[in-house]
Amino acid sequence: MSLAPDITARPLSSQQSASPARGVTPSTPRKPSLEVISAPDPRRSLGMFLTGCLLLLGITIGAILVLNVEMAHGAYEQTDLKASLSRAVLDTEQLSSEIDDLSTAENLAKQAKELGMIQMLTPGVIRLQDGTILVEPSGKQ
Repeated sequence: MSLAPDITARPLSSQQSASPARGVTPSTPRKPSLEVISAPDPRRSLGMFLTGCLLLLGITIGAILVLNVEMAHGAYEQTDLKASLSRAVLDTEQLSSEIDDLSTAENLAKQAKELGMIQMLTPGVIRLQDGTILVEPSGKQ
């Protein structure tokens, strides 16, 4: 009395045993053409692997060093450019203040007197239609 289902063997029908399976010939089985080969030398394989890893590591470290040097060089260039920019800004501000000082009314009058120019007290007036002078200019004090 077991709980497993009752399985009984059945004989093959005559149709299944009479025809062979498709693609299978009833002749003697062929031997597979297999050859025995020797295993590769584990020391040589490990050596090549370690050599490749060390070479890759060396190339990677070299590339990192080159990139680090170039980045440091770029940082120094950036610092130099910032310093020259700040000098240029200071020069520009100084020149702008000099221009502002020189273009005041007092300085312009002083420079005009140094050049021999005189101040015009009353400006002249000319009518352009016929070219007549309406008011004579007077420049002397």
